[in-house]
Amino acid sequence: MRAYSIENLKFLIIDPNKHMQFLFKTVLRALGARDFESSDNSVAAVSLLNSFRPDIVITELVTTPMDGIEFTKVVRRGKEIQNPFVPIIMATAMAEARVVVMARDSGITEFLVKPISATSLYRRIHSIIDTPRDFVRTAEYFGPDRRRHQTEISPKRREADRLAAEAAAREAMEALRVQAEADVARELAVQKAKAQAERNRQLAAQADAEAARAKQLAAQAEAASAREQAERAALSQAEVAAMLAKNASKK
Repeated sequence: MRAYSIENLKFLIIDPNKHMQFLFKTVLRALGARDFESSDNSVAAVSLLNSFRPDIVITELVTTPMDGIEFTKVVRRGKEIQNPFVPIIMATAMAEARVVVMARDSGITEFLVKPISATSLYRRIHSIIDTPRDFVRTAEYFGPDRRRHQTEISPKRREADRLAAEAAAREAMEALRVQAEADVARELAVQKAKAQAERNRQLAAQADAEAARAKQLAAQAEAASAREQAERAALSQAEVAAMLAKNASKK
């Protein structure tokens, strides 16, 4: 495979996941690219097409408010788009045949299965540069010719691509499995934390109730002591009065 320098190419990355945006930029930097923009919003990305004017667009299938397929259709058929011919790579973990067909029919240039690697991404970029496809326009479609010319691709290349696609699909399934396990572990941790927080809340409420009870008992004890002191004072006064009365009678 002939090597190409991509340092002068501009890339637009559209992905709702900030981590994936960072990953794409990291891989592109490793491949030599220097100029890229990213967005987690497909409508905002449409504006970037005209202001940033990328050479290649990389978009996730699952984007908002338009998904990657609708975004591609807007790029290919939108009247306000300055470069409807811009190559579009769709990168997604959804590798089902129907998804690939829908993406192809929307006008994408290349399809890339997540998780990505430097090799898999470079192969798609290389294909865009090395074997560009003519654009065709019909009543229902505008985009790269969906019929890849078999004379341009050797049997060995097709077999290598098939094996690479199968490997990428396996990697994607493994990544989904790992992600699912991580999601389960995270959910269990969240539930455990919530349960502990509720337990702590109950213990705190119990401690507050015990403190209030102790305060109430202390107040009752203080009131009883005050009554007792008042009663003793009253008795002392009565005794003094009786003594004075007794002494007065003797005189």
